[in-house]
Amino acid sequence: MNETQDPLVSICCITYNHEKYIRDSIEGFLMQKTDFSFEIIIHDDASTDKTADIVREYEMKYPNLIKPIYQTENQYSKGEQIFPNAYMEAKGKYFALCEGDDYWIDPCKLQKQIDAMEKHPECNICFHPVYIKNEYGIIEQKLNYKYPNNIKIISTSEVIIIGAGFIPTVSTVLRACGIENIIHPPKWTLKLKGEHTNNTVFGSLGGGALFVPDVMAIYRQNTEFSFSKKLSNDEKYALDWANSRYYGLDKLNETTNYIYNKEFENVKWDHCYNYLKSISTPYECKKNFFETNRASMPIFLKLICMLLLHRSFAILWLIIRSPFAKMKRIFAI
Repeated sequence: MNETQDPLVSICCITYNHEKYIRDSIEGFLMQKTDFSFEIIIHDDASTDKTADIVREYEMKYPNLIKPIYQTENQYSKGEQIFPNAYMEAKGKYFALCEGDDYWIDPCKLQKQIDAMEKHPECNICFHPVYIKNEYGIIEQKLNYKYPNNIKIISTSEVIIIGAGFIPTVSTVLRACGIENIIHPPKWTLKLKGEHTNNTVFGSLGGGALFVPDVMAIYRQNTEFSFSKKLSNDEKYALDWANSRYYGLDKLNETTNYIYNKEFENVKWDHCYNYLKSISTPYECKKNFFETNRASMPIFLKLICMLLLHRSFAILWLIIRSPFAKMKRIFAI
């Protein structure tokens, strides 16, 4: 790799209090073997641990390669989306994403994905399967999806239905010239808890999402300060996220001119059901979710959600829901 060339790829890493993990992320970047130049942009969101010190250590060793952004105030707590801050500094034709508690394990990851995207100029997003490392440090199997066995283009319709988890952030590469709504997100996205669903939908518009079958990264689950940890441990955060996701699905549907209305409405159904079915979710949280979103619910979905507010029906619904699986697709349209 020639560090004096303009980079073809900008690795965009966001980090906050990842002292225990950030070295793995950076080492995964540095080990990449490519026939093109890349840069490493690391955005530290005012970490309160030693994350920024570790980034500075690497910056001193690789001043022409590592381009850090050190925030003095935490931007996420102010409602700002973080990845766009890195995109604004990026010079590459492609953006490769990674959060500071995840890391890459294949030294040819970038080369494989960029080669694939160069062959498929119609695709603005590329991804691959990853392994999961749980909170005990044990590496488990791939994410629980039925991934193809070869390179394949996944349609936007499929991306919406399967969900953002199908395209892990740590595996994502974006084509800079085709993702205006990701680099400069619509104002409504500021109300969301997380941005990856938008990345997957906006990235797949036009030519679909390009899948590469190699497992080339590790996604850490339930780390401290992670989204998955907060979602499982904080009822208020889980409620805010549930309302945010419902709102975001409606806005994505509107922004894409309702071309994928059927898909978005079915995903909304699943989202409502998955949040309200839990008998451990407090009644007040369920009630808040329903009252916040009922105005845009189809009649049949509204009825089911009203019933799911009651614990006894939620238990009964878990038992009898299978025969109703097809009904939801009829009434959600």
